[in-house]
Amino acid sequence: MFWKEHGEKIKSHLTAFYEQYEYFKRDEPELMLHDYADSYIKNEVSMEEGMQSYIEGVQQTAKYNLRILKAIKKVKGRTFHKHLVNLMKDSQAVDWDNWEIISEPTGDHQKEDEYGKSIKQVWVDQWATGTEGDSFDGYICVLIKPKKYLKFRFSC
Repeated sequence: MFWKEHGEKIKSHLTAFYEQYEYFKRDEPELMLHDYADSYIKNEVSMEEGMQSYIEGVQQTAKYNLRILKAIKKVKGRTFHKHLVNLMKDSQAVDWDNWEIISEPTGDHQKEDEYGKSIKQVWVDQWATGTEGDSFDGYICVLIKPKKYLKFRFSC
């Protein structure tokens, strides 16, 4: 039963271990097979722990951002909320970064009329990323109420 359930995963690990062993034994022939096995296991455990930590962080950020979005919906109403969500989708807002409520917008002022009457203005702070110059990261600020702006990150 164990082998039926985990056979493919074990095979994948054995293959990866063998490839690592073949690669490193050329540089360090004095190390024994069990030394490589210990190193491989430590590496895999570290990777699992790191991935778990990353997943937990993303989940915490999503909860935090959802609370902000719900509060905005409560204050500004469903129409504003719908337009804000559409703006976020269109601008490829990232879900791995905490959104903020700030008192002064950052970036360049943009007149916005694509998202109905509720979102008239946004501020955009962006920079080019990558080698081609056709990818951008940055922040968008949206006026929620006087002296209150939602600031969120985007990447496209």
